[in-house]
Amino acid sequence: MRLVAVPFASKVHGEEYYRGVLDEFQAHLNSHGVEVLEPVTDIEEAGVLAKKLGDKVVVPILLVLTGGSSRIARRFIEVGDFKCSVLLAHGEHNSLASAVSVRARLDIEGKPTTIFYCEELGYSCRNAINEAVTVAHTLSMLLRKRVGVIGRDDKDDEMLDYEMFADSETVPITYEELDTYLKNVDKESVDEVADVLSEKLGVDGSTITEIARLCAAMHRLVEDKSLNYITMDCFPYILRRGFTPCIPLAYLNSIGVVAGCEGDLQALALMVIARGLTGHSGWIANPSGFENGRLVLAHCTAAFDIVQTLRAVPHFESGRPLGIAASFGKDKWTLTSLSYDFMVLGVARARMVRSGMLSRNRCRTQAIVDIGNLDKETLLDMVPANHHVLMVADQRARLRRIAKLLSLEYLEYS
Repeated sequence: MRLVAVPFASKVHGEEYYRGVLDEFQAHLNSHGVEVLEPVTDIEEAGVLAKKLGDKVVVPILLVLTGGSSRIARRFIEVGDFKCSVLLAHGEHNSLASAVSVRARLDIEGKPTTIFYCEELGYSCRNAINEAVTVAHTLSMLLRKRVGVIGRDDKDDEMLDYEMFADSETVPITYEELDTYLKNVDKESVDEVADVLSEKLGVDGSTITEIARLCAAMHRLVEDKSLNYITMDCFPYILRRGFTPCIPLAYLNSIGVVAGCEGDLQALALMVIARGLTGHSGWIANPSGFENGRLVLAHCTAAFDIVQTLRAVPHFESGRPLGIAASFGKDKWTLTSLSYDFMVLGVARARMVRSGMLSRNRCRTQAIVDIGNLDKETLLDMVPANHHVLMVADQRARLRRIAKLLSLEYLEYS
């Protein structure tokens, strides 16, 4: 989907002025790969453009160049039936006043938007533009997507509840269909992945070859079915094939194919958000205990691009090959969780204290994180789901905006 900025202006302010403002924004937006359209100054023109772009743009960026443009911008959103949008305003010629009017009225209509603002035009707008583009890009990654769920079929009652956000399509994929891909994947692709895994994990042999075959088969499946993302119901697969998908999921995430485990679409959505906000994978983990008031997280997989060290070890619950024991290098993270009904986004700033395979009584990658002075009873009554996704750096400000745009309750652990 294209990322497009649509400028809005009132002719009362003069074409020379609003085109000058547009020039200030355009260079920065173009550097982010955003297509900037011609200014829209007429309400009918806004409707025509909205119909033209409605199927091609998911989250438009609305450039409010001048005051007196709020009705025009609202008409664009209403005719295009965009679920949400991002506003970019500045400190001159009543730009901000119009942006606030657009935001307030669209909120009432159930088409939420959020305002990014810079006081002065020019270089100082770069941060506001960067943030606006990052949020719009992340939401565009999340909406109107095709998501594969391995281990489900269209006769499964649970599939009725399996969808992500607006207009996304869930594609059920049976284990039998995956088996066909495993049989037909070409040897060259398998060998190529096996070499990568051997180098990363320091192991080789027939087991790694079979795991590499699953990596290559899942990658081919994603391409053949034009999927954007994929998740797998893991535990039945372990019993079926005798090895775990932990490494294939880590591998796919590491090459930019967002993949989740346990068929969890809520966690998968957060993995997509992590990729959009940070450019890196997220880490799906369970709350697994407490140590000196700090939260212990654990899971048997972690993507190669966010770990400092990693090694292959037997999977925790099953003892089957192979899980991943990894440690994390960065200090600042954000802990997130999404409720099963996609209504509540739980968020906490997290400081990495220790990580690695710290105990043999938990899933193999473990992390002890400090999320502040919150007693464990309060935390356990607060978290919206068991799966949490850890993402690089402090993303709370961006996540607060994303929650608003997706009409989620934003719940900060504090």
